[in-house]
Amino acid sequence: MIHKAIHRVKRFLSRAVRIGAVAHFSRYVFTRLVRYLTARKFKPDVILEFGAGMGTMTRRIADQWPESMVKAFEIDDERFGILKQYASALL
Repeated sequence: MIHKAIHRVKRFLSRAVRIGAVAHFSRYVFTRLVRYLTARKFKPDVILEFGAGMGTMTRRIADQWPESMVKAFEIDDERFGILKQYASALL
């Protein structure tokens, strides 16, 4: 079973790289993860996101679990600035 999943991910990744759709793959993985966690009634108190970039997924996480505290981390100063602006708009 795990072998089939790995094969599907490899096949999808090779297509994603070929067409320059790595962001699409990230959204795909996120969507699948959200479905999986939602189906299991996942209700976290705190969610940590490392490598948050400009906050695209952070916003989706915050929308999906509005009752949770979302803590996002980013080491790139420029992206962190954008992430910080978004976070301050939420407060």
